[in-house]
Amino acid sequence: MKLASIILSVSTLWPLSLVAQVQSSAPLTGATPSVAAPSNAVTLATAIQPETPSLSLGLKSNEAIRTFGVAVQSNEDTPMTVFGVQTTSGLYVVDYPKVIGPKAQATVTLLYIAKSNSTESVDLLRLMTNHGEKIVQITHDREQVVQFDTTSLQWQQGEAPAAKVINLIVAPNMSVPKGVHVMGAGNTATLQNLGDGRYQISVVPASTAKPQIFPVFVQFVPALPSVTTTISCSVVAKE
Repeated sequence: MKLASIILSVSTLWPLSLVAQVQSSAPLTGATPSVAAPSNAVTLATAIQPETPSLSLGLKSNEAIRTFGVAVQSNEDTPMTVFGVQTTSGLYVVDYPKVIGPKAQATVTLLYIAKSNSTESVDLLRLMTNHGEKIVQITHDREQVVQFDTTSLQWQQGEAPAAKVINLIVAPNMSVPKGVHVMGAGNTATLQNLGDGRYQISVVPASTAKPQIFPVFVQFVPALPSVTTTISCSVVAKE
């Protein structure tokens, strides 16, 4: 009786169309539940197809947050019920339609918030519906105003702890690198303005006697969303 009560309680939380698809329960031995797959069954794992709809945000260099709408087109002959919506890490769901009419279009409202040092430029919007999973690819591309020639430096264990440099170019009237901060006792980093939007960062490890990893942080004023501001530095062991 307890097991039947638990199953009944959980099932009441599911959409009725999903509950109807579950034909049998898994035995208590840990076996996988048996689920029927009628022609209109909800597909829980859908590969992204070449024809997946896409949207480009075209963000400004200093744009850190944006609320926007994504048009979702239904090509079905019957109403499309939306059971739920999810996105990948860079987006948040503000509002979504519960039903999309036959051959109709509706809007999902999303919130984008930039993340520091993020290298991801693509997110996915997924809608679970009674006609399967619908996916929209969203590209949060933006104006590129900072260019590093590299974002990592490496020394071999035992080599002279000489300075190694990173060059960067900053578009005019956008932002200015104001300083650098290095972690690790004795490690040093300096920033030099070469003029015409060109800068050079020089990094020297305190020692290369043993392997170590330490970051160098670059400060931009004003801050630039989603721009890599961390330089990874390492002393690697001899092979």
